[in-house]
Amino acid sequence: METLKVGIVQMRCEKGAIAENLEIMARHFASAVARGVDVLGFPEMNVTGYVDPTRQPEALLRLDGPEVARVLAMTRDQPTTLLAGLVEANPFGKPFITQIVARDGQLWGFYRKVTIKDEEADWFSPGEAVPVFTHGDLTFGVAICADVGNREVFAACPARRADRVRAGGAGAVRRPGHPELALGL
Repeated sequence: METLKVGIVQMRCEKGAIAENLEIMARHFASAVARGVDVLGFPEMNVTGYVDPTRQPEALLRLDGPEVARVLAMTRDQPTTLLAGLVEANPFGKPFITQIVARDGQLWGFYRKVTIKDEEADWFSPGEAVPVFTHGDLTFGVAICADVGNREVFAACPARRADRVRAGGAGAVRRPGHPELALGL
């Protein structure tokens, strides 16, 4: 496997300040590209902020909406894979906590947080699938926050030939089957 640079961004994600969050995100992404980062992960809900969807329904985004299009545009003609978090509108119920995967101006896929606990259960629907993604020789899965404690999320990734799992809430990459091994992003 080739050597890859993996980066993680720690940023303040203001609730509902989507335009501002996207501007900050664009600066971090440009900096990462300039540094030769191959895969860059942003926090859970970094685009929308951790909004209460019952009080800020205008912050619920669609994967085919203009805000996601702005994220995709950041990656156009760039070698870096970008993972970004948002609250995704769900036409069939409560919204999802979603992490999108973008590269070269395209939406390569998305992961909807599976493990919805405590107060989040009042606001969000759990995802059902645990997809994997690729960048070069790396095949990876995504876990968001409470997913880190869910062995089923980590077990699903090796079955799909994932080498690593990017844990969004914890800021670590974990090797499937080895939860004790965490590599800083």
